[in-house]
Amino acid sequence: MGNNSKFKRKGTGSSSTPPFCGNCKKKHFGKYRENCNFCKISGHREEECKKKLKICYNCGEAGHFRPEFPKLVKPADNKAKPVEGTNKKNTRVFQLTTQEAELIPDVIADERLYIPEVEPSATPVVRMQFTSIEQEYVFYQTYAKLAGFSTRKGGEVHSGGITKTKYFVCSKEGHKPLFIDDVYSKSKKPFKSRNRGTIRTGCKAQLMICSVDGRSYTVKKFVDGHNHKFVCLHDIHMLPAYMQLSDVQEVMIWELGTLNLGPVKAFHIMRKRYGGFENVGATVDDCKNFKNRINIYIGEYDADMVINRLTDKKQYLVDFSFEYSVDEEKRLNGLFWADGLCKCNFMEFGDVISFDATFKTNK
Repeated sequence: MGNNSKFKRKGTGSSSTPPFCGNCKKKHFGKYRENCNFCKISGHREEECKKKLKICYNCGEAGHFRPEFPKLVKPADNKAKPVEGTNKKNTRVFQLTTQEAELIPDVIADERLYIPEVEPSATPVVRMQFTSIEQEYVFYQTYAKLAGFSTRKGGEVHSGGITKTKYFVCSKEGHKPLFIDDVYSKSKKPFKSRNRGTIRTGCKAQLMICSVDGRSYTVKKFVDGHNHKFVCLHDIHMLPAYMQLSDVQEVMIWELGTLNLGPVKAFHIMRKRYGGFENVGATVDDCKNFKNRINIYIGEYDADMVINRLTDKKQYLVDFSFEYSVDEEKRLNGLFWADGLCKCNFMEFGDVISFDATFKTNK
């Protein structure tokens, strides 16, 4: 069983029964402690309660509590105070995009407008007339290039087979369409989409032209305010709308390719010829993409192109001859050709052995 004497109280014969108190008329151990009827805490009376008398626990003086102690109170700041009648706990701040703000009528979107500074002779004006849509588009592109932005063709209105109205807008007009994940429209293969950002900012700049007979077009509306900044003039060639190769440059890349000069070397030759990167009007990637498009266009018909070219030579050159052989799958596996000079050398010297020092060096 063990000794249970350590659980006993003084003056009592048993540890389980507390003595009877004459003050509170209840049984309990220890001394009697009065309970405060105001704060419901024992140890003091109601007339001595510091909470009722509003006595500070820091300095012991009456009239204020500890949080209101003058030395502990921080100076008031200039922060905006909540309006009376509002609940601070229910106040929230939401961040909306421009597209979402336009859908909510109670939201006022404060947008800053940027107006380009271009010479009056290159700036469109209402009631300005043009002979065709393409002439107007070239004029608006020239204005946009001087201003520092790019353009694209917008919608149009047809009537009686004639384009009555045509819109030219900023390249940042509108917003990127929302992507809806439709599992039923996908094929059996897993669908992967590139996570590409958008340059659309909902710009309202536009040029509207109208026509009555389809022969002449008049500027009906011109909005020159943009909600985005412009590109510097020395970086304007980096915009996608102005990065394109001309027909002369494409022919130059093709001819340099016949001399075993790749698109990168062709770009640097054009850079030296035009006097700088910004004067080329394209980048190295544009030259590479053009070369890849040529290779894709040729595809598996490179052997046919060689045979056709040798056939044309045989028609115009009297002493030219060639022979070729194909395998079972109609693939070229042997080709021999000789012109008049080669035949004369063979008659004079016999068999000739030549070595290709550039074999497997031009990739």
